[in-house]
Amino acid sequence: MTMNWRSTIGFLITAAIAYAIDQAWGWWLLLIVPGLVLFTTAAAVWLSPLSVDTSKLQEALAADWEEPDRLASYMKKHWIAFEYGLYSAKVQDKMMNLGVACLIAAATVYFTIALQILAAVLAGCGVVLFVSGKKANQPFAFLHYASMRGLAGHPELMDEYRLASSAIVAFHELNPGNGMAQSSAEAILGDQLFRKALLTSKY
Repeated sequence: MTMNWRSTIGFLITAAIAYAIDQAWGWWLLLIVPGLVLFTTAAAVWLSPLSVDTSKLQEALAADWEEPDRLASYMKKHWIAFEYGLYSAKVQDKMMNLGVACLIAAATVYFTIALQILAAVLAGCGVVLFVSGKKANQPFAFLHYASMRGLAGHPELMDEYRLASSAIVAFHELNPGNGMAQSSAEAILGDQLFRKALLTSKY
């Protein structure tokens, strides 16, 4: 069983136990797995940027990169994605899968056993988990799914693409041992069109 689905499977097992108990208090067991993930993995997603000194990062980028302030801020915001590489992709899947499961469970609880407070808490957990999961690997996910050739008419998406691709290449320069950043950076630099979108003239 992969990490991506382990928490979701655990949540479904808890739901089966709650259904078997068939008591109001038993349904609150549904909060065990989401609660654990929220206070461990999701918390790490939001707290990891606090360890990054933006001024030092901006100083390191200033020599070779345009708009080093924006680039440093973007890198700090999504630091867990750069720092943990492939692990962040697994975290993304894990939390987004569990978040969807929580939202489905919230709707089920609300419309079947009418525990509105529990349904609201589950829905809140689901939304936070889904958003945290999306944030965990956003630069790499955005780069993977977005095609620069189709972004010409979408300035905001194009700006995000330039930031994401530039941040990945810049992070690889600062941390050459990160495998996921290295492979993504090589893919960016190997495509002439993508390379032109970088916030630097060195390539």
